[in-house]
Amino acid sequence: MVEDVLRGVEHRLGEVPEGAAMGEGAVSHSGDTVVTADGRVISGGGSTSRMKGEDSAPLLELYEAQALESNPFLHAPDVFMGESPASVGAPTIAALLLDHLTGMAAVSFIDKAIASGMLTPEEGHELNAIAQLAAPGEAQAALEDHLPDRELLTFSAMISTWRKGKKLQGVE
Repeated sequence: MVEDVLRGVEHRLGEVPEGAAMGEGAVSHSGDTVVTADGRVISGGGSTSRMKGEDSAPLLELYEAQALESNPFLHAPDVFMGESPASVGAPTIAALLLDHLTGMAAVSFIDKAIASGMLTPEEGHELNAIAQLAAPGEAQAALEDHLPDRELLTFSAMISTWRKGKKLQGVE
């Protein structure tokens, strides 16, 4: 969507109306400068296509970096400690489980995590309160109550972050 808007603006800038040639009251801004996203200074020569080629990639990288920054599944647990430890909780962890498991499989997984000691009964109760309200799915799918390795490690990291956040808030 942003790229479409930028293309539209570029297209309009590229169109020069008839009679708008340099000379009749036109002002040349040869002293204009542009600072790119990576800090380079470009002196303005009036060519927007030259600037687009140099600066469009860093703008896209900036957009992607901001999108990745807002994804809680991509942060290491220590990153949350300086920002907002409360951002990882039962709803976030339940969302991870329900992204990969049916409701019944998530409940079974949570029960296994409690039995293995990965979750405390209180944490399991909070997660089960959400998972039990999810669409149960087919009975056969409930037997597939395991997470792929990467998601299991993410689950473990999120549990650690959740616990650290509760400690910082004085809740244990």
